[in-house]
Amino acid sequence: NNYSRILKYGYPGNTFLHNAITYNSTKCLEFLLSNNLNLDIQNSDGNTPLHYCFLYQKDSLGRYLISKGADETIRNNDGRLYSEVGR
Repeated sequence: NNYSRILKYGYPGNTFLHNAITYNSTKCLEFLLSNNLNLDIQNSDGNTPLHYCFLYQKDSLGRYLISKGADETIRNNDGRLYSEVGR
């Protein structure tokens, strides 16, 4: 939706969703998701917020995103699934 495009800033293509995960901000993540943002938006590296969860070892946030419907089949620009990054 349009909000996802408006909220891009910082690292090329990162959104507030990506940054909420980077800074382990569960409350911010919950707030953002309550506004129907695109869970599967990709940054310039093709990483979704779910990729970021596992890149930064935020496994509980990753499980939370999956419970909210995050797509587990999206690959980043290197062809990696969320479960294949940061390990």
